[in-house]
Amino acid sequence: MPADRETARQEIMETIAADCACDPAVLAGDGITVVEWHDVPGRRRFEMPAKPYQLFTAGHALVVSCHADWMAWTRERVAPLDSGAFLAPANLGEIASLLQPAGLVLVGPHVSYGCSTDALRPARPPSGVELEILEGPALEDPASLGDFPNALPTRVSPQRPNTLAVMASVRGRVVACAAASDDNGQLWQIGVDVLAPWRGRGIGRAVVHRLTEAVLDAGKVPYYSHSVSNVRSAALATSLGFWPAWVQWYALEQR
Repeated sequence: MPADRETARQEIMETIAADCACDPAVLAGDGITVVEWHDVPGRRRFEMPAKPYQLFTAGHALVVSCHADWMAWTRERVAPLDSGAFLAPANLGEIASLLQPAGLVLVGPHVSYGCSTDALRPARPPSGVELEILEGPALEDPASLGDFPNALPTRVSPQRPNTLAVMASVRGRVVACAAASDDNGQLWQIGVDVLAPWRGRGIGRAVVHRLTEAVLDAGKVPYYSHSVSNVRSAALATSLGFWPAWVQWYALEQR
């Protein structure tokens, strides 16, 4: 069944706990907890570096989930600090310096939002805009659908397949797309792109709304993420009733 807010929140907390390899109660607590990362069933199926380093907060608590090699340094660093001081730019810079010799860069903060049937707000497509839902085989070749890198990356992940997409067209030309990827079987992540000449007209809001409805109708929990600097994405998410669920920093292999 489509999720209400409490059900969606519980699914999100269980998923993030699996991402961290910690008990969900730790995320709901206080202070800073350092745990050793290991692969836990139910986590989001993102590709992980050989030596992961992640920071999550979903409220007052901060969880640092990392490879065993980073734990002693992190615990020593944590000891005299609260979460605010630990997340200060100078300290994040120290973490980035720690990771650099391993070929890793620290990315974030990324803000993620959840949505539910009792929170989603209505949004109608602007006049002249037609919406079409695609699923299954229609999403197997993203490049054939247009240049929408946030919604439909051309590098398809078999671990996180695209499940649904909503295309917006004006006079037969596709101008926007929102798509959902199945990240762990229960949380489906929404990405959206609007071609530059068509931005600021409410088209992005319309496709995200229609896709969110479809994800909820499928009995899944929709979530939406963006870099903290992307104010437009934050405005779109909150205007539709998405609520802040967690903030995350994580290490990626340098490319």
